[in-house]
Amino acid sequence: MPAQALIRDAGCPRWLAFDEPVTVLEAADAGQVRAVITEAEGRARSDGLYDVGFLTYEAAAGLDPKLAVRAPGRLPPAWFALFGAPARPPIPPRRATCR
Repeated sequence: MPAQALIRDAGCPRWLAFDEPVTVLEAADAGQVRAVITEAEGRARSDGLYDVGFLTYEAAAGLDPKLAVRAPGRLPPAWFALFGAPARPPIPPRRATCR
């Protein structure tokens, strides 16, 4: 599945663009959520990748089984694309200076 992302860099007010992820991690159900998050974080740290993804409301049951959530929707409870360096030069900020 092709994935692209445009992410605001909170450390420096600029935007980073990403194309063609190295890999995509997806939890098929709430029971896989914790493993997907752990793998995404581990790969980002060990391989120097950028994580871009989301958790749905239903992912909460995978983090704490005591939490009651509604029936799963159409989206996977956890989804992360891992990217290398930004694909294009960062979009420059309007008035900020980045180091």
